[in-house]
Amino acid sequence: MKRKLYFCNGCFFLAIILLLSLIKTEQVVGQCPLPVPSLIPNPSGEILSACPTGENQVYLATPWFNASAKSPDYLNICGFNSHPQFSPPPTPTFGNGCFGIHVFNTSEATPLISSSVLEHEEDIGVCLPTPLIPGVGYTFQFHLTESSLGVNIRPDLGLWGTTNCSSNPNIITWVYLGEINTTLNSSIWIQHTFNFIAPSAINGLRIGISPQAFNNDDIRRYYFLDNFILNTNSAFQPPIAEAGPNKTISCNNLSVVLNGSVVNGAPPYTYSWTPSLGLSNSSIANPIASPNSTRTYTLNVTAANGCTSSDMVTVNVNLGTGPNWVWTGAVSNNWFDGCNWSRGVVPDCKSEVIIPGGTPTNPEIIGAAAGCSSIEINTANGGHVYLRTSQGGELRVTPGLWICP
Repeated sequence: MKRKLYFCNGCFFLAIILLLSLIKTEQVVGQCPLPVPSLIPNPSGEILSACPTGENQVYLATPWFNASAKSPDYLNICGFNSHPQFSPPPTPTFGNGCFGIHVFNTSEATPLISSSVLEHEEDIGVCLPTPLIPGVGYTFQFHLTESSLGVNIRPDLGLWGTTNCSSNPNIITWVYLGEINTTLNSSIWIQHTFNFIAPSAINGLRIGISPQAFNNDDIRRYYFLDNFILNTNSAFQPPIAEAGPNKTISCNNLSVVLNGSVVNGAPPYTYSWTPSLGLSNSSIANPIASPNSTRTYTLNVTAANGCTSSDMVTVNVNLGTGPNWVWTGAVSNNWFDGCNWSRGVVPDCKSEVIIPGGTPTNPEIIGAAAGCSSIEINTANGGHVYLRTSQGGELRVTPGLWICP
């Protein structure tokens, strides 16, 4: 039976719900102290082979590369940190570096452009250490701002993927994944999010101006990009720990496997069961539980970015109690079957054993040595008890044997 408490406009009533299973505690989802880890290497351009000294040096932020016919920029406060034709970006909030792309489409020379060029697009690319999984949904996030000296419309960005990534853009076949609607403010960094389903085993990405931008005339813009985060959609959701259904230990099953699992969150996960008493391993998802009394265990899961979640499961120990092991013979004549004993487990050398008369079966010790600290064979009311050993079986009693009339 499980009770749920409902509230309504300041009053409440108690609902009693009959369950076919034991009470199960709800999950608790904690906070996420760290950002989602990125599948993109060097996502903020903080790893550099040298400080940039001018334009067209995106390659200094290893492993980023120029993914277009024109050359994008890498900016870092240690050196080149502002395009000479545009105002600098707001202070980077994810380190010292960021990326810059220049786009224009015009048939007339302007003060910002030294020569007449029909289309000028600068895209940046990066190879992924591990290909994306086809058919899986991914979230791509990044921060964006612009120079305050841009002119006319603000084109949206586009995202491409490839399965043959290389730092040589001339040999890469790009597949367009979609357009990213942009919101821009030259004084702040604004986070943008784009969701897509991987169409194939993509191992490289390209970020640049959307192809739709060149349907418009007279574009002159300079964008700053930073903090590229790519991961599965589920990684951006809090993890949900699941300790599994409640379990029962009985004479038929003296140990059970706990079915711990987790959905969502950023892998890899860390598992911790508390208390650890009675568990084969408290730091795996599916330990074996053998408690000697009913116990509730809490599964705590921590995702790669520090997000936490917990859930509880109860292992009910459905065994007999009392100081003695009383033979019941409920299922067979096998001494070594716990279901034939009142305590639900086979007696050992510390157990005080009582074998009464009139039970359905008499105990038989077959093929092994049984032990107890004392044994009382009770033949009251004219009952008859036979204790048989066979096939090498033996009973070791310490310190004594009592036979009661």
